Amino acid sequence: MDLCLEEDDRRFAGYDPRLLRPTTAPAIARVIRDVGRGWQFVSGLVRANRH
Repeated sequence: MDLCLEEDDRRFAGYDPRLLRPTTAPAIARVIRDVGRGWQFVSGLVRANRH
């Protein structure tokens, strides 16, 4: 997911910043990525506290 977001930023960097850029799909991807990271963190805490 990070690679896709970096590629998206790289591809659109050459365009005039005043132009509209797609924002919905990258925003959804960032939310999914961040939720996944949070889920991994919480599940790691739960596993650590089981023992």
